[in-house]
Amino acid sequence: MYVGVIGTGLIGSNLVRCLVKKGYSIVVYNRSHWKAEELARETGVEVVNTPRELFDRAGVAIAFISGDEALYDIVYREDGVVYAREGSVLVNASTVTPIASSRTASYLEKHGIGYVEAPVYGSTSEAMECRVHLFICLYMFLYELSSVHLWFSPFLGFHCSLGERFSPTPRGETSPYEHGYRYSLHQLYLYHQ
Repeated sequence: MYVGVIGTGLIGSNLVRCLVKKGYSIVVYNRSHWKAEELARETGVEVVNTPRELFDRAGVAIAFISGDEALYDIVYREDGVVYAREGSVLVNASTVTPIASSRTASYLEKHGIGYVEAPVYGSTSEAMECRVHLFICLYMFLYELSSVHLWFSPFLGFHCSLGERFSPTPRGETSPYEHGYRYSLHQLYLYHQ
Protein backbone atom coordinates (compact mmCIF):
# COMPACT_ATOMS: atom_id res chain seq x y z
CA MET A 1 0.00 0.00 0.00
CA TYR A 2 1.29 3.45 -0.94
CA VAL A 3 1.32 6.50 1.30
CA GLY A 4 0.34 9.47 -0.88
CA VAL A 5 1.82 12.90 -0.13
CA ILE A 6 0.79 16.12 -1.89
CA GLY A 7 3.25 18.94 -1.31
CA THR A 8 6.98 18.49 -0.93
CA GLY A 9 7.73 21.63 1.04
CA LEU A 10 9.45 21.59 4.42
CA ILE A 11 6.98 19.42 6.37
CA GLY A 12 5.92 17.18 3.48
CA SER A 13 9.43 16.42 2.25
CA ASN A 14 10.79 15.76 5.74
CA LEU A 15 7.90 13.44 6.56
CA VAL A 16 8.54 11.62 3.27
CA ARG A 17 12.21 11.19 4.22
CA CYS A 18 11.24 9.68 7.57
CA LEU A 19 8.64 7.31 6.14
CA VAL A 20 11.05 6.13 3.42
CA LYS A 21 13.63 5.31 6.11
CA LYS A 22 10.96 3.26 7.85
CA GLY A 23 10.30 1.26 4.69
CA TYR A 24 7.06 2.76 3.42
CA SER A 25 6.26 3.02 -0.29
CA ILE A 26 5.59 6.68 -1.03
CA VAL A 27 4.06 8.40 -4.04
CA VAL A 28 4.28 12.20 -4.21
CA TYR A 29 2.82 15.07 -6.18
CA ASN A 30 3.93 18.69 -6.09
CA ARG A 31 2.67 21.57 -8.22
CA SER A 32 6.32 22.56 -8.83
CA HIS A 33 7.22 19.23 -10.38
CA TRP A 34 10.98 19.79 -10.10
CA LYS A 35 10.72 19.80 -6.28
CA ALA A 36 9.10 16.37 -6.32
CA GLU A 37 11.70 15.09 -8.78
CA GLU A 38 14.49 16.40 -6.55
CA LEU A 39 13.00 14.56 -3.57
CA ALA A 40 12.63 11.42 -5.68
CA ARG A 41 16.32 11.49 -6.64
CA GLU A 42 17.21 11.74 -2.97
CA THR A 43 14.76 9.18 -1.56
CA GLY A 44 13.60 6.94 -4.41
CA VAL A 45 9.92 7.83 -4.03
CA GLU A 46 7.56 7.64 -6.98
CA VAL A 47 6.51 10.98 -8.52
CA VAL A 48 3.24 11.50 -10.39
CA ASN A 49 2.19 14.37 -12.62
CA THR A 50 -1.32 15.07 -11.29
CA PRO A 51 -3.32 14.80 -8.07
CA ARG A 52 -5.70 12.38 -9.78
CA GLU A 53 -2.82 10.11 -10.73
CA LEU A 54 -1.62 10.15 -7.12
CA PHE A 55 -5.03 8.97 -5.93
CA ASP A 56 -5.03 6.24 -8.58
CA ARG A 57 -1.89 4.89 -6.88
CA ALA A 58 -2.59 5.62 -3.21
CA GLY A 59 -6.35 6.01 -2.64
CA VAL A 60 -5.66 8.07 0.50
CA ALA A 61 -3.24 11.01 0.50
CA ILE A 62 -2.16 13.73 2.88
CA ALA A 63 -1.72 17.29 1.59
CA PHE A 64 0.85 19.73 2.98
CA ILE A 65 0.30 22.85 0.89
CA SER A 66 0.12 26.53 1.68
CA GLY A 67 -2.79 28.81 0.89
CA ASP A 68 -6.39 28.57 -0.21
CA GLU A 69 -5.58 28.99 -3.90
CA ALA A 70 -3.11 26.09 -3.80
CA LEU A 71 -5.75 23.88 -2.18
CA TYR A 72 -8.35 24.90 -4.75
CA ASP A 73 -5.85 24.21 -7.53
CA ILE A 74 -5.10 20.63 -6.48
CA VAL A 75 -8.79 19.89 -5.87
CA TYR A 76 -10.70 21.60 -8.70
CA ARG A 77 -8.30 21.44 -11.66
CA GLU A 78 -9.23 19.16 -14.56
CA ASP A 79 -6.89 16.43 -13.27
CA GLY A 80 -7.42 17.26 -9.60
CA VAL A 81 -8.57 15.43 -6.51
CA VAL A 82 -12.25 15.83 -7.41
CA TYR A 83 -11.67 13.49 -10.39
CA ALA A 84 -10.12 10.75 -8.27
CA ARG A 85 -12.01 7.49 -8.06
CA GLU A 86 -14.99 7.44 -5.72
CA GLY A 87 -13.99 6.39 -2.22
CA SER A 88 -10.63 8.18 -2.30
CA VAL A 89 -9.80 10.25 0.79
CA LEU A 90 -7.95 13.57 1.06
CA VAL A 91 -6.28 14.22 4.41
CA ASN A 92 -5.79 17.99 4.49
CA ALA A 93 -2.86 19.08 6.69
CA SER A 94 -2.43 22.29 4.70
CA THR A 95 -2.20 25.87 5.91
CA VAL A 96 -5.55 27.17 4.65
CA THR A 97 -8.53 29.11 6.01
CA PRO A 98 -11.52 27.39 7.64
CA ILE A 99 -13.68 28.60 4.75
CA ALA A 100 -11.45 26.88 2.19
CA SER A 101 -11.47 23.68 4.24
CA SER A 102 -15.24 23.74 4.63
CA ARG A 103 -15.91 24.42 0.95
CA THR A 104 -13.47 21.75 -0.14
CA ALA A 105 -14.92 19.15 2.24
CA SER A 106 -18.45 19.85 1.04
CA TYR A 107 -17.49 19.77 -2.64
CA LEU A 108 -15.51 16.54 -2.37
CA GLU A 109 -18.29 14.88 -0.40
CA LYS A 110 -20.73 15.61 -3.26
CA HIS A 111 -18.32 13.77 -5.58
CA GLY A 112 -17.92 10.69 -3.39
CA ILE A 113 -14.49 11.64 -2.06
CA GLY A 114 -13.77 11.61 1.66
CA TYR A 115 -12.22 14.56 3.44
CA VAL A 116 -10.25 14.58 6.67
CA GLU A 117 -9.25 17.88 8.26
CA ALA A 118 -5.82 17.41 9.85
CA PRO A 119 -3.97 20.51 11.00
CA VAL A 120 -0.35 19.68 11.73
CA TYR A 121 1.64 20.80 14.73
CA GLY A 122 5.40 20.37 14.74
CA SER A 123 8.65 21.51 13.21
CA THR A 124 10.50 20.29 10.15
CA SER A 125 12.95 18.40 12.36
CA GLU A 126 10.03 16.68 14.09
CA ALA A 127 8.61 15.74 10.69
CA MET A 128 11.96 14.23 9.75
CA GLU A 129 11.70 12.07 12.88
CA CYS A 130 8.00 11.21 12.26
CA ARG A 131 7.02 13.08 15.42
CA VAL A 132 4.59 15.73 14.17
CA HIS A 133 1.11 15.90 15.67
CA LEU A 134 -2.01 15.78 13.53
CA PHE A 135 -5.34 16.80 14.98
CA ILE A 136 -7.84 15.09 12.75
CA CYS A 137 -11.53 15.69 12.26
CA LEU A 138 -13.53 13.25 10.19
CA TYR A 139 -16.84 11.52 9.93
CA MET A 140 -16.85 8.25 11.84
CA PHE A 141 -17.72 6.28 8.71
CA LEU A 142 -14.47 7.49 7.13
CA TYR A 143 -12.42 6.39 10.11
CA GLU A 144 -14.04 2.98 9.94
CA LEU A 145 -13.18 2.51 6.27
CA SER A 146 -10.41 -0.01 6.01
CA SER A 147 -8.45 2.13 3.54
CA VAL A 148 -8.32 5.09 5.95
CA HIS A 149 -7.66 2.99 9.02
CA LEU A 150 -4.91 1.03 7.27
CA TRP A 151 -3.39 4.24 5.95
CA PHE A 152 -3.01 5.69 9.45
CA SER A 153 -2.47 2.62 11.61
CA PRO A 154 1.00 1.39 10.58
CA PHE A 155 2.78 4.49 11.78
CA LEU A 156 0.45 6.36 14.10
CA GLY A 157 -0.20 6.01 17.80
CA PHE A 158 -3.80 6.94 18.53
CA HIS A 159 -4.96 9.07 21.44
CA CYS A 160 -8.64 9.49 20.74
CA SER A 161 -11.72 11.18 22.04
CA LEU A 162 -15.06 10.79 20.31
CA GLY A 163 -17.91 13.21 20.30
CA GLU A 164 -19.83 15.93 18.57
CA ARG A 165 -18.32 19.34 18.13
CA PHE A 166 -20.06 22.37 16.77
CA SER A 167 -17.98 25.40 15.93
CA PRO A 168 -19.15 28.28 13.76
CA THR A 169 -17.13 29.24 10.76
CA PRO A 170 -16.33 32.89 9.96
CA ARG A 171 -19.26 34.99 8.70
CA GLY A 172 -21.79 32.47 9.99
CA GLU A 173 -21.27 29.97 7.17
CA THR A 174 -22.05 26.39 8.04
CA SER A 175 -19.44 23.72 8.05
CA PRO A 176 -20.15 20.24 6.69
CA TYR A 177 -19.33 19.03 10.20
CA GLU A 178 -22.23 20.94 11.77
CA HIS A 179 -25.20 18.95 10.53
CA GLY A 180 -25.62 16.60 13.47
CA TYR A 181 -23.19 13.97 12.21
CA ARG A 182 -21.05 12.22 14.75
CA TYR A 183 -17.42 12.42 13.95
CA SER A 184 -14.18 11.72 15.67
CA LEU A 185 -11.67 14.27 16.85
CA HIS A 186 -8.35 12.53 17.33
CA GLN A 187 -4.95 13.72 18.32
CA LEU A 188 -2.48 11.61 16.40
CA TYR A 189 1.15 11.41 17.27
CA LEU A 190 3.20 10.60 14.21
CA TYR A 191 5.75 8.66 16.13
CA HIS A 192 7.12 5.31 15.18
CA GLN A 193 9.71 3.46 17.26
